[in-house]
Amino acid sequence: MLQTIMEAPELTLESLKQTVKGQGEKLAAYGRTAHLTVLVVGEEPVVRAQAHAKVKLGAELGVAVTVQELPTHISVNSLLKTVRRLNGDPDVDGIFLEPPLPRHLEAAHPLEGLDPEKDVTGYHPANLGRILAGNEGTNIYPLLPKACLNLLAAHKLPNRRVVIFGRHPHFCRPLAPLLANRGAVVTLCDENPPDLAGLCRQGEIIVTALGQPGFLGPELVREDTVLVDAGYLIGGAGDAAPELMAGHAGRLIPVPRALEEYVQVQLFANLVVATENRRQ
Repeated sequence: MLQTIMEAPELTLESLKQTVKGQGEKLAAYGRTAHLTVLVVGEEPVVRAQAHAKVKLGAELGVAVTVQELPTHISVNSLLKTVRRLNGDPDVDGIFLEPPLPRHLEAAHPLEGLDPEKDVTGYHPANLGRILAGNEGTNIYPLLPKACLNLLAAHKLPNRRVVIFGRHPHFCRPLAPLLANRGAVVTLCDENPPDLAGLCRQGEIIVTALGQPGFLGPELVREDTVLVDAGYLIGGAGDAAPELMAGHAGRLIPVPRALEEYVQVQLFANLVVATENRRQ
């Protein structure tokens, strides 16, 4: 049977939770409980449920989470005013805008109005810019790529050849410099590179996030390759062909089934780091 990373003893979701909880406890010893404010715009039940799930997870990890609900038709200026108020609130360590935002706010880029030190998603341009410059000193990481790195923690990255298929701005593009910062030799491309077969044969680690079922077949992937399949579609299909799912790859990491919970915990990992950074 194909072994997935979730079965590997080197790294479990519970160990990541315990790390975050331990960091939170150290902060509490100094009289500071990490505090996240989640902004929910509108009355969509799913969005509200996602926000209140963070309250539950925060309680499990020993951090405080406040949900602030805003009206569906809030103006861009009013939303930014709320963000700026929270930027200046010394009792708020992190701010999260629960997606998806209503359509009239999509072009507003409210994330850019956040104080980068309170950005628990890691996607603020200032935080992404630090990673691109090779400076990860603040330890605030973009959620999806950092969760992927957590899943790859058991695999040595220096001088490993990594091929990333896809250019998703929240996953593939930030993941490439994060891997390069750890010494990997990274190639970022789309689904039509000049020599697909040759490129795949070079890949000791392949990350694919195209959303094209069966894009990678066993004829393209070495038997010792670590394959991160992030091409998740409705019904659970990914970019990996069924033959790869049957055990051809050295290890298959299914995403987001294995990744989505890591993303949620990584948000709180960013929060406790942001709280520590502000305390110093």
